[in-house]
Amino acid sequence: MPIPDPAVQHFRSPAPSGRRRIRHWHVGCAFALLTLVTTGNARAGDWDLAVGMVSDVLVRGIALNDHAIVPHASLDYYDPHGWFVGVSADLVRPDEYYAESGQLLVRAGYAWSPVQDWSVQLGYLHYAYPASTYLRDYAYDEFSASLAWRDTLAFTISASPDTQFGRTPSEPTAALDLTARYPLSEHIAVVGGLGYRDLHRLFDTGYTYGNAGLEFRFGPVIAGLAYVATSADAKRLFGKNAADRWAGSVLWHF
Repeated sequence: MPIPDPAVQHFRSPAPSGRRRIRHWHVGCAFALLTLVTTGNARAGDWDLAVGMVSDVLVRGIALNDHAIVPHASLDYYDPHGWFVGVSADLVRPDEYYAESGQLLVRAGYAWSPVQDWSVQLGYLHYAYPASTYLRDYAYDEFSASLAWRDTLAFTISASPDTQFGRTPSEPTAALDLTARYPLSEHIAVVGGLGYRDLHRLFDTGYTYGNAGLEFRFGPVIAGLAYVATSADAKRLFGKNAADRWAGSVLWHF
């Protein structure tokens, strides 16, 4: 996807061969895993640092900022045996009545290729908002399983045991995502995605979302422009944050 959407983790083919206290513990464990995996393996593994700007911070079609261009940064480590860990940060402001704050994402997982051209990935993602009292109750965990064919098509099933939106109760949620990428040339590719998020335990409904656009790659720079749309149920639940929109990003990878 051209727009960083942490809910649909970027699929990378493997190399051959108290509630708040609990959430803080989850973040600490992920950082500990990052340290353990990378210690003594930095020379053999693969680091990816990305910095840039995004016009919208999106989670399954829902914007966490209002068309404001904000900085984005991420750091990932890919172990040659298939393990990966990472962290990323964005500035978010889903409501104009509250100050801008940070979204911190911590992820970990394992990927492998059972047969040629096919890859499987298991992942864990934690959403955290440590600098905002208002957003802190939106933090949750998510587990995912993905099946991908080359760098072209990927299907992902995700489940969260503790999703909540502010003062709502914490309930299990799930999502299905299908993403595609078709290269037109060495530097340009058509990208798109379609998904469904099940929120029946929270709101007695779910919603669909999708995007279509172009991805541009020039050396270490990856830029994207896409049109993002959501169903009427999403707009009813999340108001203007679920409005259809154009979104773009420019990221420099080191």
